[in-house]
Amino acid sequence: MAKRKNMNKDQLKNTLINSKVNTLEYVVASLRMNKPIKYLIKKLDTLNYAINYRLNRYSLKKNSKFPRVEFYCFNQYAKNNTHSHIYVSVPNCYDYNEVINLMKREFIKLDHRKKPKFEIHNDEVRNEDYYAIYSARQFKNDNSIKSQNTFITI
Repeated sequence: MAKRKNMNKDQLKNTLINSKVNTLEYVVASLRMNKPIKYLIKKLDTLNYAINYRLNRYSLKKNSKFPRVEFYCFNQYAKNNTHSHIYVSVPNCYDYNEVINLMKREFIKLDHRKKPKFEIHNDEVRNEDYYAIYSARQFKNDNSIKSQNTFITI
């Protein structure tokens, strides 16, 4: 098994910008409530499953030849707003804007309150470097319990 390489925020920023992930637009998923980050991760995992199921349910099978939409999430806790800055990797066979609109529709379905407040917001990034640093501001690359949920891939 390969030894896990520790990355600092700058290395992570450069890796994201040079990867297949769309770093020109940002997506933020907000719960608008005080919930632990593990609750948010569970909702994001369900959201990713729903998106891939709606686009092509066969992509969910193990060793599938069909491409999947992937999320790279920087989870953050703020008072009354546990949220995640998400970098979305959308395969060429799908339209990026269609996937984002599907995310918005599916995420609000995960809120079981009478007046749902779950929200996905997206917009263009003004500066790739600055936003990558901003979204990773709570990222910690150590083995502590708190840092284990600051960055996840789904």
